[in-house]
Amino acid sequence: MSQNTATLPVYARFSSLGILLDRVANACLEAGLDNVIRKRAELAVEELFANTINHAYGGESDRPVWLQVMVTPEGIKIDYQDNGPAFAPFASLDIHAMGPSNSPGGFGITLINTMPNARAYSRQNGNNIICLEFCRDT
Repeated sequence: MSQNTATLPVYARFSSLGILLDRVANACLEAGLDNVIRKRAELAVEELFANTINHAYGGESDRPVWLQVMVTPEGIKIDYQDNGPAFAPFASLDIHAMGPSNSPGGFGITLINTMPNARAYSRQNGNNIICLEFCRDT
């Protein structure tokens, strides 16, 4: 069984990002996913983590974030959790209404919505749980 199936807790500090990305990269390698899919999975986790720190937690802190990465027959499944305010990133999103902007923000949610093959959100026990699946190209 893959060591990646264990849930990895980290503090919501940008210095913890490398730990999360290493977990994703190792699972992608184990699953035989190509570099394009690995980069998409890493970018999705990076966006989720940055959004947790910047928006849900209001800055870096010792509040927890949890990551579980599982190798599946199709590729990998990522479960990402934080205990910020409820936020469903896959609710109706109109990327055309966003328009061009000189200020940062807004496109991370679009990336998280479009990069995985499957995605789901739930709220359980005060936690946001975001599930992403990245599959081999067939």
